[in-house]
Amino acid sequence: MFNFDGPIPRIRGGQENLDSGVDDFGNPGAQPNESTTVMFDGPKMNASWTFTRSGADGGPIWLDHLGGPARPRVAGQGAGGIVQALMAGLPDSTVGLLGSAEALEDILRPLMHPANGLIDPAGVRISPAFTWSRGDVLASMGGMVAPLEELMTEARSQAQAEAVRQFQIAREAFSDRRHRQSLEALGRAIDIGPSLQLAGRLAWRVHLLRALVLRGSEDNADPAVVDPAEAEQSFLLAARFARKEYRLDAARALLGAGWAAYVKETTTTTLERRLANALLYTVEALDLDGDLTEAQFQSAKFRMALGDVDQALRGLRWLPVSGRILLLKAAADGDFRRHSGRFEAFMGGLQEEQRTRIRDEVTPVAEHIVRWMQDCPDLAALPAARRLVDLAQNGPGRGVLEV
Repeated sequence: MFNFDGPIPRIRGGQENLDSGVDDFGNPGAQPNESTTVMFDGPKMNASWTFTRSGADGGPIWLDHLGGPARPRVAGQGAGGIVQALMAGLPDSTVGLLGSAEALEDILRPLMHPANGLIDPAGVRISPAFTWSRGDVLASMGGMVAPLEELMTEARSQAQAEAVRQFQIAREAFSDRRHRQSLEALGRAIDIGPSLQLAGRLAWRVHLLRALVLRGSEDNADPAVVDPAEAEQSFLLAARFARKEYRLDAARALLGAGWAAYVKETTTTTLERRLANALLYTVEALDLDGDLTEAQFQSAKFRMALGDVDQALRGLRWLPVSGRILLLKAAADGDFRRHSGRFEAFMGGLQEEQRTRIRDEVTPVAEHIVRWMQDCPDLAALPAARRLVDLAQNGPGRGVLEV
């Protein structure tokens, strides 16, 4: 288990590696690189969600993935667009095990916030549609949205008040997509030194926002800013300072640390070591927040990348009913596609379990209901009764997510 009570990781100040080559909106002058798309036998997989870092050659580059102009942006197209994107290129055998696009859209839609599909309807958790290319949504959740006045009341010194002001500058710049300016302001807050560490409630917010800037996103693919290795350290610091009072925020920070470890470029550690660290952080996130289903998916993904297929599939086996739509995301993910035969066998096993339960538990009841319907028109009109009969008659032929 990761030890948050050890030495604080060393991080750079906000002034390093930044230049002034931006326009009035904070956009870099250089053009982004072409995208690198993960390819498999068969049609091209959708690249919005399926970034895959592992592989014999290390896989594609995260910065290329974010900045590629050809990469589809479908997160704002609602449940239908997301389902279609994830199903693009899947073999018919996998689609048959999952279910129809229409059924999957009906499942996903109520799990997404109508204004921002990356979070849940209550606006307090990330939704199954979450993707790290839009991980900036974490800046608008939980303790990150505390108003300036609340943060100022907690400042106990002039230095801490100045750190709050710099954080607010950084938060506004981040919201306006001026990521270099945001990083510079966060650097000034960090440079205040020990006073920031003493202000734990502010410190975790500063480090989490810094991590989100450094991790990059669809709107932030500036090579002078994006640095997943530095983001990893800032995510860990955010989790360390937040875990006592803000466990859900700490869990999301650890989830981010896992992703940053997965995508970072480094010559000092092997791919296996990076994957092991990514998995360690993600498992710790799940320990802090057992309802963080994205951590279940991410830990399974990393285990697949490590070749621990049995353990990965076992983790997906126990997804809650509301989180099983993540099986669609797994089906479209490159780390899972490398073991597509094992994944399809796993899905086939789930489908057979459903058929057995329908046969043993639903069909006998449905047979009685059909007989009673003949003498009771009111029963025949009940939607619940009709759904039960339909499940008994048609459920065995449906995909895992349709039942």
